Amino acid sequence: MTDYQKQLVTDNHNLIYRFLQKEKLNMEDWYDLAAIGMCKAAKTFNEGTSKFSTYAFKCMFNEVYSEKKKELRQRAIPKNEILYYNTEYENESGNKVEFIDKIQSDQNVENDCIHKVAIRNAFNKMKEKHKPIISLFLQGYKQVEIMKIAGCSQPHVSRVMKKFVDEYARC
Repeated sequence: MTDYQKQLVTDNHNLIYRFLQKEKLNMEDWYDLAAIGMCKAAKTFNEGTSKFSTYAFKCMFNEVYSEKKKELRQRAIPKNEILYYNTEYENESGNKVEFIDKIQSDQNVENDCIHKVAIRNAFNKMKEKHKPIISLFLQGYKQVEIMKIAGCSQPHVSRVMKKFVDEYARC
């Protein structure tokens, strides 16, 4: 970093605390990533475009939330550990049996599958620019969180979600 960039970080160090407080993030857990975001902001800041504090907040946000997305992906079940309900295997007598026949459940698996197909079809019919918003929604994010991650307004997120739900209802 240049001396100017180091000075920017030093002069605006309190932005890290303000950012973590505003986002309701634990200081001990997220301080390091926010500081990395601050340093990246200092390195890439262009004075003519905006105030440094505004730019630094965006950089810290991107750094912290990209880490949160990584954590969510790591919680996913590895593909080799997933057993599909229509998997066949041989029982003790050597007969082929489908796994679904051995599952005792009150759940309507067929209905769940139909819903998943309808969701996939509705998702595929959406415009490419709306798919990231829908994808975040399907992962369980709230509209306010989607707005922050996608960098758009809450009414826009709401409109996209309404279009998706309408499309789902048609499938």
